[in-house]
Amino acid sequence: MPLRPPSMLDHIFLHGCQTAHSRLSFLSGLLGLVSAFLAAGSESVIASHWNVAVRDEISSPVAAFYGSFLNSKQPVDDALHRLRANIRSQGAFGRHPYAWASFSLYR
Repeated sequence: MPLRPPSMLDHIFLHGCQTAHSRLSFLSGLLGLVSAFLAAGSESVIASHWNVAVRDEISSPVAAFYGSFLNSKQPVDDALHRLRANIRSQGAFGRHPYAWASFSLYR
């Protein structure tokens, strides 16, 4: 594989409802956004397993995730761990797994 400069498409964050869902196709295997980005060459994809609540307890940490990940060049799995910890620190709603456990990393 030839070397190429990193791009904004190397690490994808699908911050939407049920973006990790795929359907199984007999001929093609799994079809979904995650597999499409990985097949297109993205290094990693973060996607959600269920409907993501639009609340400050989630939106603010996700916005901070973008800034800290892009500016600090930390590994994406460390950035996701910090995102989950940040959401859990956002009060009673943030501590519930519904708020922070939806997001998974795919490579």
